[in-house]
Amino acid sequence: MINFEQWEGFEGRIWKEEVNVRDFIQKNYTPYDGDESFLAGPTEATDKLWGALQKLQKAERAKGGVLDMETEVVSGLTAYGPGYIDENLKDLEQIVGLQTDKPLKRAFMPYGGIKMAEQACTTYGYQPSEELHKIFTDYTRTHNQAVFDAYTPEMKTARHTHIITGLPDTYGRGRIVGDYRRVALYGMDRLIAQKQADKAQKGEKGQYFTPRYVIDMCVKMMNPTVGDKIIDTACGSSGFTVHSIFKVWKDIRRERGLPEGEGFTAAQRVPEETNFVRDNVFAIDFDEKTVRVARTLNLIAGDGQTNVLHLNTLDYSRWNEITKQDDWNDTYNEGFKKLKKLQPKSSSDYSRFQFDLVMANPPFAGDIKENTIISRYELGRSPIGKWQNKVSRDILFIERNLNFLKPGGRMAVVLPQGRFNNSTDRALREYIAERCRILAVVGLHGNVFKPHTGTKTSVLFVQKWDDVLCPKKEDYPIFFATMQKPSKDSSGDKLYLADPETGLPALDRHNHLIVDHDLYQLSYVKQDGTEVTLAPGIAEAFIEFAKREGFSFFR
Repeated sequence: MINFEQWEGFEGRIWKEEVNVRDFIQKNYTPYDGDESFLAGPTEATDKLWGALQKLQKAERAKGGVLDMETEVVSGLTAYGPGYIDENLKDLEQIVGLQTDKPLKRAFMPYGGIKMAEQACTTYGYQPSEELHKIFTDYTRTHNQAVFDAYTPEMKTARHTHIITGLPDTYGRGRIVGDYRRVALYGMDRLIAQKQADKAQKGEKGQYFTPRYVIDMCVKMMNPTVGDKIIDTACGSSGFTVHSIFKVWKDIRRERGLPEGEGFTAAQRVPEETNFVRDNVFAIDFDEKTVRVARTLNLIAGDGQTNVLHLNTLDYSRWNEITKQDDWNDTYNEGFKKLKKLQPKSSSDYSRFQFDLVMANPPFAGDIKENTIISRYELGRSPIGKWQNKVSRDILFIERNLNFLKPGGRMAVVLPQGRFNNSTDRALREYIAERCRILAVVGLHGNVFKPHTGTKTSVLFVQKWDDVLCPKKEDYPIFFATMQKPSKDSSGDKLYLADPETGLPALDRHNHLIVDHDLYQLSYVKQDGTEVTLAPGIAEAFIEFAKREGFSFFR
C-alpha cells in the first residue's frame, strides 16, 4: 500500500490502495451537527429583491417555463450592458449583472452547437435569427461541429452504435472537475500508472476481464470436480480456469484430510492436484498478450500453463494452418496435442469436443463478417435460412461453446442482457432451449463491468440434454436471480464491505478488503479474531435449488 508523506493525518485505507476520491472524502470530512443559528438572516434589501424575483418566476411558470429568450445576440461577457432584477430597485443590488439584458431571459449560446441553440428557441415558440444561422453554418464552426468534422466515417459509426462513448463532442465539465480532484490527491504519475494498468486489463473487441466475485459465483454454481474436463474459450487472464483449479484442489485436500491451503502458493502439491491441472484444464484466447498473462497465472497456480493456447476459438477452420507454424509449435504444441485428444471419434476438424464444463465471458462488442467463419455456424443463418453478412461475436460463441461440450456437459457464459429479452434474439433462445436445459439466469448489476463498460449483463447457466445426466423435459423450473448489491459505484470504483459495529472496512483472513456483493455468502474476521458469516447469496440459493431438482453435478 502506497503511503505518501502528504497523506499523514488523513484517515482511511481504501483510497490509499486504489484511486478512490469518494472514499477519501467519506473518511475525512467532519459533519456539522449544530443548527442554523450561526447564519445571518436576510436583509431588508434581499427580501425586496427576492419578492421581485418571485413575481418574475410566477410569470415564467405561467408562460410554460420560459419568460423570454434571446434570438439576435450571441451570449458573451461583453454582449450586454449592466442588468438588474428590477430597475426600480437597482440601488439595493450589491452584485450586479445578468446573463442577458433582462432577468430570466434565456441566452442564445450557439458555440456548443447551432442546431441545439436553434432548437431551444423553436421549442418555446421563438424564431432564431437567420443571420446568426448563416454565420455559424457558413463562416464559423461551433466546438461540437469542429470536433465532429474531424471524425473519420469509422469513428462516426462507432459513436452512433455506442461502441465508443465519451468523445469530445459530448464532453462535460463534471468529468474535468473530477479529474482535477484526483490530481490534487494522487498526483499525475500515480494517475497515469493507474490508467495504464486499467488499459492493460481491457482488450479490444469488447474484452473485459471478469471480476473475481462473478467468477467465484460461477464456480460455486457449476461445481467443477476432479473428474471434469474444463475449458474457457475466451480466457482473458484465465480467471475461470484458475479459480476452478483452486476449488478442485480444496476438494482433493479435504478428501485426503490435508490442510486446504491457499490458491497461489509455492507449497508442494499432491499428485492428484498436479494431474488434474495437467490433464483436465484448458484455456484459449485469440490475443497473444492476454495468453501470456494467463499462462503466467496458471504457472504460478500450479503449472497449468501448457494448456493455455493462443488460438481464435471461432475461426477453428484455420487451426491446422496456425499449428503448423514453428514458433507456435514451440510454445503451444504440448497442450494442443492434449486438446486434440478430447475430440469425439466422429470429429477431427476441431468443430466438436468432449468437455464436461465450459465457463467463459466472450467479447460482447463487434460483429464477425468473414464468410469463412460465419458459414460454419448454424447461428450464422437468418431466421429464413440465408447466410448473414455479419453476426455478433457473442452469438457465435454460444454455438461454439455448446459444441465444446459433451452430452450432459454444462456451461456458464456471460452475455449482454438483451440476448434474454430482445425479440430479434428469439431464434437464439430457441436454439439454446433445443439443445440444453436452462438451469439458471443471474442478472448482474450494471456497474459490474464499469468503468470499462456500462453494458447490462447476465450469466446463463445450461446443461446439454443427455439420457442419463440430463434427460430431456418439455416443462421444468428455471432458477432466476438478480444481483441487488452493485459491488461498484457508478464510476467503477469497488464498494467494500464494512463492519457494521465499527464502521471500518471488513477484512478477510488474509487481511484483504472484501468487495460488497450478494453473489455468494461472504464472511469477514473481526478485530478480536472471530469470524462473521453473512447471509447466503445467490450461489447458495441455486445450490439448494440444484439439489432439490436432482442436477447431476450436485447429486
